[in-house]
Amino acid sequence: MGVKKVVRVEGTTQTDGPLIVPVGTSVLLKALRDPGDAMVEQTGPFPADWPKWSFKKSTDVNDQQLESQTGSRQIPFSQTKPGAYKVKAECGSSNGEIEVTFFSVEIHYPHGDPTVSATSTAWNNRLSDGANKSNELTFTETASPECPVPCEARILPVSAIDAIAPRLTWDITDIGEIQATWSQHVEGNSTTGQGWQITATYLSPDGLPSNNSDFGAKTVTLFLDGESIDTANIEVFYLKDERNHPGTNMTPPGEVGISRAPNWFYYWHQALEAGNNVYYNQKIGTTVMAKVPAMKDWSYDKAYNKNEIWIHYVSKADTRPSAIRTDRTGIDLFANALLHEAVHVDQIQRADSLLDQNGQGDTKWEHGWSWNKTPRNHYNVRPGGRRNWIYLDSNNNDLPDGWLTDSDNTDSDNSVEPEARAAETVSENTHWMLDWGNPGKQHMTNQDYRN
Repeated sequence: MGVKKVVRVEGTTQTDGPLIVPVGTSVLLKALRDPGDAMVEQTGPFPADWPKWSFKKSTDVNDQQLESQTGSRQIPFSQTKPGAYKVKAECGSSNGEIEVTFFSVEIHYPHGDPTVSATSTAWNNRLSDGANKSNELTFTETASPECPVPCEARILPVSAIDAIAPRLTWDITDIGEIQATWSQHVEGNSTTGQGWQITATYLSPDGLPSNNSDFGAKTVTLFLDGESIDTANIEVFYLKDERNHPGTNMTPPGEVGISRAPNWFYYWHQALEAGNNVYYNQKIGTTVMAKVPAMKDWSYDKAYNKNEIWIHYVSKADTRPSAIRTDRTGIDLFANALLHEAVHVDQIQRADSLLDQNGQGDTKWEHGWSWNKTPRNHYNVRPGGRRNWIYLDSNNNDLPDGWLTDSDNTDSDNSVEPEARAAETVSENTHWMLDWGNPGKQHMTNQDYRN
């Protein structure tokens, strides 16, 4: 009695090949005797020391003997490396065999840890272990921005791709209320990907996502037959100097000819809770980063809102205006600018409170303390007229007497600056983990606003 064929046994079910199973699976194989129905075991034993078992990989020339299984009608067979194997049972001159493919599946792309800094060379290598272009993705500059996330499963052996790919499904974390859709997906469900080489795309039809917290870490999950088998981490960014955020223009009321605020201004303003008195204004010039116009541009002819702060030139500047610390960059420079200018707002309020602006029948004090104009209005008038002036700025340095002595004034241009500069208490990289701009402090190289 020889061997008719080899089958897989699962409970009371017997299956002939070929078989496709995950690596590490133990397959119970059984040799069926000849003659008779191939799927019906014949009564009676095989001759002593038969059958003999062996296997070989599809690329091998010679069989490998399973000597420990000699004489066993049923044997377990398992492999830890992917590949197609032929398992053979022999009895005398007859034999039967079955093909068993052990496969492995993992996420090939995205790859690596986006929180680990990378050089430019490593970032361009999709298989580098740190941040790279497969795991750091950026929304486009369009009015309806998109963020494609290419995904690929690595299936081994490659001969198993056609059989395994339909069994793979994908999921990716939402961005706020935005669900990604997949280039190939489960029928009737575009938010669940299906296949081995596909792309998830976030589409934000009305500008970028609303919240700074919507960006950042997301997870790609790969499933086999509905069971999670692998995950990959990505980070999502916005283009820092584009202007496709979903907010208003964020420019000062009543001012004309001002460009819409760039994305960095919108998201940093939100993340640092800057307040509705902080506006973007590129017209303050390329050498001035921020100012309070009610102080810097004080005029007898125009009254500026005394609470307004205007900011420009944070994103691209490599050199900083002298009044702002030069050892701060990006979002941390922005944070210090807010603190600095808030002091000027407070200085205006304090100086204005010294003036007798009521009942004088004069417009000299209509706009408060004058900061940069001659003649100055730094006095009050006692009853009796000009012969009874009360001088509030005896040395004509635009500061109320008693605020700073000459030795305290370390700024040659404007003596209101030392107090404002002292308020810049935000250390470099205090807020780096709130910056999701590209380039920015979390993109490619941590804590470097230029990458």
